[in-house]
Amino acid sequence: MIMRPQKKRRFFTKLSALLIILIPTLVVSIYYLFIAADQFSVETRFSVRGSSGIGSSDILGLVAGNSGGGSTTTDSYILMDYLVSRPMLETLQSQIKLSEIYGSGKADFFAALNPDAPMEEVVRYWKTMISISYDTTSQIIVMEVKAFTPEDANLIAQRALSLSEKLVNNLSEQEREDTLRLANSELRMKQIELKEMRRKVRDFRDREKIIDPSKTAESQIETQSGLEQEIAKAESEFRAKSQYLDESAPSLQMLKARIASMKSQISQERSKISEVEGADDQSISQLIQTYRDLLMDQEFAEKAVTSAMVAVESARQDANRRQRYLITFVKPSVPEVALYPKRFMNIFVTFIVSMLVWAIGVLIFYSVRDHAT
Repeated sequence: MIMRPQKKRRFFTKLSALLIILIPTLVVSIYYLFIAADQFSVETRFSVRGSSGIGSSDILGLVAGNSGGGSTTTDSYILMDYLVSRPMLETLQSQIKLSEIYGSGKADFFAALNPDAPMEEVVRYWKTMISISYDTTSQIIVMEVKAFTPEDANLIAQRALSLSEKLVNNLSEQEREDTLRLANSELRMKQIELKEMRRKVRDFRDREKIIDPSKTAESQIETQSGLEQEIAKAESEFRAKSQYLDESAPSLQMLKARIASMKSQISQERSKISEVEGADDQSISQLIQTYRDLLMDQEFAEKAVTSAMVAVESARQDANRRQRYLITFVKPSVPEVALYPKRFMNIFVTFIVSMLVWAIGVLIFYSVRDHAT
């Protein structure tokens, strides 16, 4: 029996509707209504905050070497990336057996995690069981974890939250240590420079046998000046007495001996200056200038050490102010009702998508046929 073209078109239209709409919808309905295991979700809300209470500097600033202040947006995104990363998942697996939690013993065949799956596959599976969102206005992170029993969902959420707190604390401590290490390194360098300058001053004194050339010169000049004044007085007295006393008079002999002694002392003082000037062919003025330069460098090094010590204390206070920590606004709790999978919603979506695909296919088919004829 040969079918008419109109009946043939109706037959193929119904057959295509059956294959594209009804069968997929029926299969999806059977899966979600009779096979799919319940999935319980635990939601927790937390935020990264600083000691100032209004934010903290970005963790990326630590890695890049920047210490400027800013919002915790970057910190929050780093934490979100960490929660779906392989290192976090490896740590989580070392604490709880994800293969048992998400295995076929609790999940259905299609939703279960293969216990022999490689880590890359586990990471991909984990991303389907965790949902993370971030509100840039309130800076609150919302994390939703799904599992096939209420207790497992709550356990995983608590462990993930604990690892998040550990990450924030570690990064904050790392920034603190790096900041203080840089400041202490600068202080140690300035202290080494100060020790070197003090060594140079000590070597100068040992080499020249002088504690302070300027003070030594001043002392010698004062001594010579005093002796010259005493000689002038003695010579004046000697001339006055020689007018009425004989040269052999004891008083005149004593004055003569005193004048000679003071002149000898002046010669000794001058010889000391000559010895100093003869050292390394430097004049006393050159020694004084060299010594003053050394003292100036030593004073500069001492001030640099003082400034570095202040910088260390300032860095410590700044690091304390920029400490970060995790604030949990909504803590994990054991759910009572399974929110996933959304069975009727998924069936409805499957039906709508299948119907749209069928309708588009029919339109394309008739359009091609009309153009061909």
